[in-house]
Amino acid sequence: LVDSSSDEYDSDDAYNERDMFTRTHGADGADVGDGNRSDDDVSDEESHIFFDKDNYLYITGRVADSFKTSKGKFIEPLTLENHFGNIKELEEVCVTGLGLPQPIALAQLSEIGKALPKEEIIGLMEDKLSEINATLEKYKKISTLIFVKEEWSERNKIMGPTLKIKRGNVENMYSKNYKSWHEAPNTVLFEK
Repeated sequence: LVDSSSDEYDSDDAYNERDMFTRTHGADGADVGDGNRSDDDVSDEESHIFFDKDNYLYITGRVADSFKTSKGKFIEPLTLENHFGNIKELEEVCVTGLGLPQPIALAQLSEIGKALPKEEIIGLMEDKLSEINATLEKYKKISTLIFVKEEWSERNKIMGPTLKIKRGNVENMYSKNYKSWHEAPNTVLFEK
């Protein structure tokens, strides 16, 4: 971005036709590109920045983390995920469930958790989930905790460079299983 109202802007500079200029007091006047940008450079899954087929640039902002259940209640996943923060057997937890009656939680085992037998993890997590749900309003109770097979990383685009979970990519990877996981008779599952 180049602030065309700044002293550093030179209209004779050779800028790419896809460079974006701003006229705002909020820009610092720095050119963050080299003039050779491609769609891949501009596209950003978290902020939803892209060029359409007619070369119009769209910047739609960040997508909210909250989602709506099929009962019409809004869920703030970060608040629910915080309940799992002190469980040393867990590495990562992502609460999701757009369109389900209750939220579900997808999880990764920590090294401590991986060292335990599967039956012990199931029993421990059933107890922890029961304790957590006892403190929550009815519509926020997590129906199922699922341990997914694939490790979340930057490589599979589930984690970003700051190790933040990319919820949109979680949805893309797992949403086809949400309903069956939610309807499962057990509250703690391992992805098959």
